[in-house]
Amino acid sequence: MVLGDGNGDACFAPVLSMTEAPHHPHNVARASFVEVDGVMQPAPAPRLSLTAARSPSMWDGEVCPTATFAPRPAGTGGHDR
Repeated sequence: MVLGDGNGDACFAPVLSMTEAPHHPHNVARASFVEVDGVMQPAPAPRLSLTAARSPSMWDGEVCPTATFAPRPAGTGGHDR
């Protein structure tokens, strides 16, 4: 068997660089990449049919003073004791 001859049961495709990926026809058709402040990056995911995602923006370096973080439930990793 020759790799890629269509007779095997393995799927494969080329790995694209971050420069190439936004221009691949598959990614263009699905709008998989967006440009934010001149920086090309993956578009937000998941995409929901009834709820549109906000357009991404570059982080301004400010920490949100109202941000809170919930503790991890016991047994889910981290530093459980």
